[in-house]
Amino acid sequence: MLSNRFLVIATTAVLLHVMDAVAQIPAELLGGGEVSQQALDRESFYKGPEGQWLTVRHPDQVKGLHCGVVYVGKDAVFVINGPLSPTLAAKNAGVVMFISKNIPQPSGKSDMVPVTIFSSAPPAKARVIHDAMGEFGVFSVPVKIAEMVKPSQNSESLGIEYEGKEVFRINVEEYNAARARLSKCMSAYVPPSKK
Repeated sequence: MLSNRFLVIATTAVLLHVMDAVAQIPAELLGGGEVSQQALDRESFYKGPEGQWLTVRHPDQVKGLHCGVVYVGKDAVFVINGPLSPTLAAKNAGVVMFISKNIPQPSGKSDMVPVTIFSSAPPAKARVIHDAMGEFGVFSVPVKIAEMVKPSQNSESLGIEYEGKEVFRINVEEYNAARARLSKCMSAYVPPSKK
């Protein structure tokens, strides 16, 4: 199990990466927003009635690290991000992020909070990192990234309840294509040789 301190540090790093990624998504999909000056490799690979998938990657980073897929829905953004460093890659550590204006802003700095996550599986109670990104609230869940890229259902309705109220809902389409793209991006990583 990863320590809470490590999770907060890792998630903060991912949040900075995702902030850049989300800032580059067309403003009309997010209901406004600013454009980041930092360039990212990004590619839209699916656009449907519920939303759009993008592959994002920092071009100046080690190949296979800093890979992510971002699903921009009508009112929310869902992100799966792979490892950001060789240490995280060795631990198979990634992060899933739920971003929405409906998620309340945290009362202070990032904190761990209890939520209930709804999907096709039975509802799951989880402790997530609660943060903010401009006017958006963010819930981050550290994951074993290998589990996240295994093919499964191709569409998924995801929801989060916080303090007795649903604050996040997104209908993700073409999920397996996103998993495959993330897996392909991460497969370019070659661990440093041990001396």
